[in-house]
Amino acid sequence: DDLCERTGDTNNCHETWRTLKEENPENPVACLHWGMALEARGAYDEARAAYEKALSAGHDAGSARIRLGGVLACLDQAQTGIAMIQEAVSEAASLKGQAAWTCQNAGRILLERNAPEAAARLYRLAAEYVPDEAFYWLQLGVCFHLLDAVPDAVAAWRQAVVVASASPAALESARKLDQTLNTEERLAFWRGVSEEQPDAPLPRLHYGFALMESDAPDALDFASALARQHGDLPDARMLYGLALCRAGESEAGLAVIASVIKEKPELKNEAAARLSAAADKYIRSQRYEIASHLLAAAASFEPDNLAHTVALGEALLGADRLEEAAEQFFKVLMIVPEASRSARFMDEAYRRMNATEARRSAWQEIAAAHPDAELPKQRLGANIE
Repeated sequence: DDLCERTGDTNNCHETWRTLKEENPENPVACLHWGMALEARGAYDEARAAYEKALSAGHDAGSARIRLGGVLACLDQAQTGIAMIQEAVSEAASLKGQAAWTCQNAGRILLERNAPEAAARLYRLAAEYVPDEAFYWLQLGVCFHLLDAVPDAVAAWRQAVVVASASPAALESARKLDQTLNTEERLAFWRGVSEEQPDAPLPRLHYGFALMESDAPDALDFASALARQHGDLPDARMLYGLALCRAGESEAGLAVIASVIKEKPELKNEAAARLSAAADKYIRSQRYEIASHLLAAAASFEPDNLAHTVALGEALLGADRLEEAAEQFFKVLMIVPEASRSARFMDEAYRRMNATEARRSAWQEIAAAHPDAELPKQRLGANIE
C-alpha cells in the first residue's frame, strides 16, 4: 500500500489486492486491504463487505472497525459510522490518528456531496482525536460556514491559527476569517489572537491588514515595525508596501510590492485585490491620480481580471486623462464586446475629447473583431454629440 501510494499507482494496488483476495478469500489481511483498495476507488458498498469480512475474522479489528465506520458514513450512515469509530478508539487510544484520518476522508467526500452537517460531525471528531492538526479545524470551519453557523466557523478557524500558525491550513483559515468578519470584528479578533500568541507573525500580520484597512493613524508605523521584525516574510513586506500606498506614498509602496512579487509571484492576485481596495479609498475622495497609479499596478499584476482595467479607466476618466481612459475601455470591449458600462465610459471619453472619428474607428474595430455582437453595431449608429 505504501509503495503504491508513493508511486501513485493505485491501479496496481487495486489489482494486487484483488488477486490476493481471490487466492485467499478468507484471509482477513487480504480482506482489509482489498476493502481499502475498493474504498480508494469510491466502491463503498463493496468496501463495506470486505471490511465486515475482515472484522468478523478478528484480525486487526480496531482498524477494520474504523475503516468500516468511514465507509458507512460515505454510505449516508454517518451516525452508525461515527459510533463504530468511537467504539474502536475507546478500546485502543493508539488508533486516534487513523480514526482522525478516516473521519476527515469521509468528511471530505460528504462535503463534495453538499452534506456539510454530516461532514461537520466527522471533522469535529477528527479534530478531537488530533487537535493539533490545523487542517481538521479549517475544514470544520468550512462546514460550519456552509451551515450559516458563523460563530462556530470563526471558532474553528481560530483554533487552526492557534494550533499551527505557520501551516498552510492556518494561512487559509486566516484568509477565510478576513473574508467573514468586518473590519471592526477583524481588529478585535486579531488583536486578541496576537496577545495570546505574541511571537507568531500570522496573527500580527492580519491585525496589521485590518489596522490598515480601517485607516488607523498608526497603521503605517505598525506595518513598518512588522516588516523590520519579520523582513524574511514576503507577506509582512507586502503589508508595509500597501500601508505606504494607503498613506499616500504610492511610488515607494509600489516599489516595495514589486520587489515582493518578484520574490513570491503567487502573491500577485492578493496584491492586486488589496491595491484595488486601496484605490477605492482615493476614488471616494476624488484623488484620481493616485487611484490610477494603484490600479495600473493591480492590472499589471492580474491582467486577466478586467475589473481592474475598468476601474483604471474610470480613474483615468476622473483625472481627465481621457485618451488613456478610452484605451482601457477599448481593451475591455475587445474582449467583452457587450460590456455596456465600458461602452458608456468609452463614449464619454471620446465625447469629452470631441474625437468623433476616433470613436467611430474604435467601434468599427470592435465590431469587426466581434461580428455577432449587437452592442458595437448599436454604438456605431449612435450620436454622442
